[in-house]
Amino acid sequence: MKETSFIQQNKEKWQDLETLLKEKRKDPDQLSELFIQVSEDLSYARTFYPNRSIRVYLNNITQAIFSNVYKNKRTKWKDIVFFWKEELPYVVYHSRKELSIGLAIFAISMLFGIISSVKDPAFAERILGNSYIEMTNANIAGGDPMAVYKKMNQVDMFMGITLNNLKVAFMTYILGLFFSIGSISILMYNGVMVATFQYFFYARGLFWESFLTIWLHGTIEISCIILAAGAGIKLGSGLLFPGTYTRLEAFRISGTNSLKLILGLAPLICIAGFIESFITRYTSTPDWIKALLIIASALFIAGYFIVLPLYKAKNGFHPSLKPERLDSSTPTVFDQKKIYDNGHTFKLTFFLLKENFKKIIIPFTVLSLLYSISATFTLLAVEESYYDTNAWFFFHKLYNDYTPQSIKYSNIVFFSFIFTITVERFVTFLRKDGRLPTVKEYFLMFAWSLGCSALLLSLTFVSDILFAWSVVLVAPFVLFTLFIGFYERKNIISALSQSFTLISNAFFSLWAMYLILFGTAVLFLFILFSPLWYLYYEFLNWNILLSEDTQTFIQTFIPCFMSVIGLSFITFFILNGIFIKYFSIKELSEANSLTEKIEQF
Repeated sequence: MKETSFIQQNKEKWQDLETLLKEKRKDPDQLSELFIQVSEDLSYARTFYPNRSIRVYLNNITQAIFSNVYKNKRTKWKDIVFFWKEELPYVVYHSRKELSIGLAIFAISMLFGIISSVKDPAFAERILGNSYIEMTNANIAGGDPMAVYKKMNQVDMFMGITLNNLKVAFMTYILGLFFSIGSISILMYNGVMVATFQYFFYARGLFWESFLTIWLHGTIEISCIILAAGAGIKLGSGLLFPGTYTRLEAFRISGTNSLKLILGLAPLICIAGFIESFITRYTSTPDWIKALLIIASALFIAGYFIVLPLYKAKNGFHPSLKPERLDSSTPTVFDQKKIYDNGHTFKLTFFLLKENFKKIIIPFTVLSLLYSISATFTLLAVEESYYDTNAWFFFHKLYNDYTPQSIKYSNIVFFSFIFTITVERFVTFLRKDGRLPTVKEYFLMFAWSLGCSALLLSLTFVSDILFAWSVVLVAPFVLFTLFIGFYERKNIISALSQSFTLISNAFFSLWAMYLILFGTAVLFLFILFSPLWYLYYEFLNWNILLSEDTQTFIQTFIPCFMSVIGLSFITFFILNGIFIKYFSIKELSEANSLTEKIEQF
């Protein structure tokens, strides 16, 4: 190609690049694409026009791009600045609907708390607790109503308060997984509590003093709780309103954006904890200084989370910040002859849970209800009152010495049914024709499941520590044997032999996969076993007069039901991951599909 033709063919592209370099805000995608094209043109010019001016021109423009990119290359420090200056305001702006909902819910909850406190003088005791009310009354009588902020050492107080507030903010956010209901519930409770707390001092003629003390740190702290709830609502909105995306894609997008928001709150929560620990305690500080600090905190929150995002939206966000379009990388086809790594297996496990959710929710719920009702009546027959807000602790109590043997044995039968349903769903999914197993196959599944459940859960009769170690070390081998026994239609000896052979060839891969699944399950249990249900129970108790026997039954039944329904789903989740891993390990060890391809070739 002649040089003139080469220039004529590409000059428009080079002019676009020069124009882009002169712009203050550069589109990184366009810059990257043009840089690649010009680099190819430079390589061509060096080959065919080594001594011509076009080579010099292209070399200069390429260096200009490189210099510009290198000059603006973000270091870790610049990444932090970029996050606070550009990325977080962007996320806040695109979450303004959820944040507004959170603010409205908090305001309505405060109104509810004020009205309840006015109508019921004892309402504060039910919300704040008798011990706190007695302590505060004693402080008021002693002439120092805010003495509660002076009792602890500053450093210890800072560490305790900050960690607690971080935990509350995180729980408020993560409970948005329950279709935003969890975040809304905690926000409502906090709104009622703040209003009740403030009215308690107002009723005693201490409104101004309490307001200047509480909101000195509360302006930032309460704002962070509202923002955390907004992030939780954002998290759950992906599940509730996926729009044109699949529900999984929408959840991934909402999860990514909401996580950025909750991470941005961490430093502010630390600042609020510092103010409460090191400044609030000085209650003799002049009122005008306290008021000035409260106004400064309010202006900062309003400026950063309201004014700045709106300003950025009006003048344009950074070009690199574009609406996410996450393509679903979750496979929709499970190939038994393909070897999947642990990451792919993990995604497939979620896919199987999603595909079978409607088919397992009814049997899991029915089994959990039957089990929980029978366990509740049995436990109440042993003790007059059996109450604990911690569902995890409740499930642990099912194995105490005083627990009836009937409950311990019913655990084995219950999980045998769960194992059977899980295996049946997995096998039906593999068949692709929707044909359900025969009665004989169901009986075989239940027999294998009963044996595995008895083997694992019977260890609780011996030692809790032994059971815990068996869950971590022995369970993958047992579950592997369970699936081989049914799927391959082998007796116990043959199943154990094949299981041992396959696992010995991929020991670390299998246990790594199991630990990933187990860790995810523990995280889910941590969320599920929070005292969220207690909030609903208290709300029910405030508005409906329940008998003492009914209250006792509810207090025992709810944590039991939450325990077994949660454990049912994580059992399904873990088993499916192990079953998928079985086919990958089998193909890796025996290479059956490779042999078939060679024979076909």
